[in-house]
Amino acid sequence: MANAESITTLPNGYPCIAIPDDFKVGDWGSIYFDIDTPLGKIRVSSSYGRLTCTASPNALISAGLLLPDWLPGFAGNNKSTQLVVFTPHGPILIFGNQRGFRVPYPSLQVRGKAKSNISFTMPATKQQAIFLKEQRRLFDEQQERAREVEARKNQEKQRTEERKKKQKLPLQEVKANALFAIETYGGAFLRLAQDDTRFIFTGSAQAEILRHLSAIKQIVQKGESYKLNSSALSIVRS
Repeated sequence: MANAESITTLPNGYPCIAIPDDFKVGDWGSIYFDIDTPLGKIRVSSSYGRLTCTASPNALISAGLLLPDWLPGFAGNNKSTQLVVFTPHGPILIFGNQRGFRVPYPSLQVRGKAKSNISFTMPATKQQAIFLKEQRRLFDEQQERAREVEARKNQEKQRTEERKKKQKLPLQEVKANALFAIETYGGAFLRLAQDDTRFIFTGSAQAEILRHLSAIKQIVQKGESYKLNSSALSIVRS
């Protein structure tokens, strides 16, 4: 965490904040860090070559980042956003609608209300802009490597699943599963048909079914093929 000593003021009154070594990396490669002051913490974050400071008005003023008469809502100032321009002759305030306003000098755009947190945005120095761009490049490279690692994991997972699907069960296990199905579902089929009063199985039909089930079991045990001739079954509708 930085302290108030990391804040300096340029000859024209423009504040300058040194980026500490223990900064943290946030979303999209932006960095952020806190400045500890006696009146509270100041959060500093980066975005597209600019630095944004957010804190209570008292903390920002005590740290020398703002003057009281720069705050939005101060007598004569704009209500919610105030532009401060640092000319060679000192800072001046720009009033009224500031949308699309461009000045050839460094500036601060102060937002908020004096009773709540205030934030202001200012351009980074040339050295800081280079540093922030490099941090963004490193972040993008790290994200790309992470995506490549995740893609390889997904590919390997897919290949493993495909190999499992292609692997054949041992013949004895296949036979055991088939016999279990025949014994379980063959008998269940007969019981279900017998319990359904809409159909009546003749004695010969039941005998044929059992004969075919027995034949199928023998064929499975031998590992041969078997085709059931449906015409051998006789079901009489009641």
